[in-house]
Amino acid sequence: MYDSKVSRAPKLSDLDDECNESHGALVERFYLLFEAIHRWVDEFKEYLDNLDKGFFISHTTEGVLLHADGKQLLCEAFFMMSVMLILLDRRVPGPVRERIVVSHYRMKGEGSVTTIEDVMLLCRDTGYRPGSPQRPPEYPEAYFARFDMPKSIISKLMGRLRSDDIY
Repeated sequence: MYDSKVSRAPKLSDLDDECNESHGALVERFYLLFEAIHRWVDEFKEYLDNLDKGFFISHTTEGVLLHADGKQLLCEAFFMMSVMLILLDRRVPGPVRERIVVSHYRMKGEGSVTTIEDVMLLCRDTGYRPGSPQRPPEYPEAYFARFDMPKSIISKLMGRLRSDDIY
């Protein structure tokens, strides 16, 4: 609807072109950041799924958690994922992320953005507002739940953190 309005009005079309020229590179960099974060989380989730299903012949979830370096690295990877998601939410508020993704989609066109749905899952507003005294209900748990990490590995990891020293 908006694209048709912009294309029909020469003044709006000129403003759209000017906006793309002025801010296109910045929008592209933010989108690449969002895409990289989503790719990292997706690949980590795939690794955990493969580990849980026994894809790696010589490694199991229990074996990794029994090994000192394995449980430390697994804990640190979960920590890294959580930090990336929370920093993204604190530094680039949800409505801004959504607008950046839509701007990128409009600039690049429908055919050139293949991961738009996955990136929108990451960038959808969580309701968190930096500086606000109240947190949204179930924040950040509901935000993390969007990525559907293997619950069996998370519970094993939590049990290991409760009972062992990882360092």
